[in-house]
Amino acid sequence: MVRVSMRFSLITILVQRPDFVSFRNICFVNTRYGQVYANAHVMPMLTANISTNFRGNLIADAKIQVKSAKYTMVGEAVSHSRTDISVRDVKVITDEPLERDGTNVGASPTETMMAALVGCTNNVATRIAHHKKLNFEIQTIECDVEFDRRGVILAEPISVPFPNITITINVKTDATPEQLAEVEEMLPIYCPVSKVFREAGSNVVEKWNVID
Repeated sequence: MVRVSMRFSLITILVQRPDFVSFRNICFVNTRYGQVYANAHVMPMLTANISTNFRGNLIADAKIQVKSAKYTMVGEAVSHSRTDISVRDVKVITDEPLERDGTNVGASPTETMMAALVGCTNNVATRIAHHKKLNFEIQTIECDVEFDRRGVILAEPISVPFPNITITINVKTDATPEQLAEVEEMLPIYCPVSKVFREAGSNVVEKWNVID
């Protein structure tokens, strides 16, 4: 249920989600077509059937509709081991170390996967904390990985290349243990990279250290 109070052509919208924080946002209402359009930074579009209660407040049953993002990348095979990948206006280089006949100018593809997990952990955890209005600043994130290499050396096919992943998050915060526990609980739910590993069968463990 979405409840809105109207002022001219703008409304303030409060969305209750059981698995996330409630958030308020300024958005436009189109009563002719019964739709509510929210700020794109929070909700690209929210559609609703709008009615009024006996106090004259707008009430809407709503469903959030978010368009999927589409990525386009182009990889240039510089050598048998090095690939320069263009995405947006930046480049990512993957390579192999010298002992694996690479030129060692970038992380390996599998290391890049883990780097993505570290980066996504930082981004999503901080976003969750900010939604909860917590004083929260991640200092470092450590990632320890068990990599079953039988597949990449063509020894035999395996179903779970990374059976165990441990992430240690060192953070400065004055959040209570209960507030930090909420961030801990929500991180694996909303971090897309973490979800990919978990759905693939990896055992992902997150450890949190509050530092001074």
